Amino acid sequence: MEALMRIMSRFGITEKDVERMNEAVGEALGAGPMTQRELSELILPRAGKKVRAWMKRVWSPFRPALVEGLICYGPDRGQEVAFVRVDQWLPRQGGITEEEAKQILFRRYLSAYGPATLQDFSKWSGIPAKEVSAVRGFMQEEIVEVSYDKREGWILRDDYDELAESSLEDTTLRLLPGFDPYMLVLCFLNNLNKS
Repeated sequence: MEALMRIMSRFGITEKDVERMNEAVGEALGAGPMTQRELSELILPRAGKKVRAWMKRVWSPFRPALVEGLICYGPDRGQEVAFVRVDQWLPRQGGITEEEAKQILFRRYLSAYGPATLQDFSKWSGIPAKEVSAVRGFMQEEIVEVSYDKREGWILRDDYDELAESSLEDTTLRLLPGFDPYMLVLCFLNNLNKS
């Protein structure tokens, strides 16, 4: 949220403005799921001048509510994604510390995108590099540093063991559009097979 507030402050938006936006979003979603367009149409007339300027130039009015975990993605409506209030949509969760949450996030990130550098995770998550380094320290037993594509990065130890025992039977490569974590795994396997 800190990074988002820095961006919003450039438009003169205060924390109080964000609180009002989040309240408006929560009230609007009180009746159930809404698409981004529907939610924007309800929120825009209620937003202050600075918030409207931000909405038109940068982002949706409910980005802060997403970042703070007040709302989340709900059921799709045709080709449009819908948003819902977390307190109405998800079962009640037990509390965890901030450190535990960061470790869970780092673990899931590496599971999906590893091998990755701490800087990769910091950019992706918005967590400052200093804090990411501390998270890595707490997880030392669960991760292993690897070389891939002339870089060094981290991967979950369980994933490393599984990849080390695997082999590519088919040499056909099929790429997905956009960023493809599969390429990183191939580079890692290639380096692993050379050693």
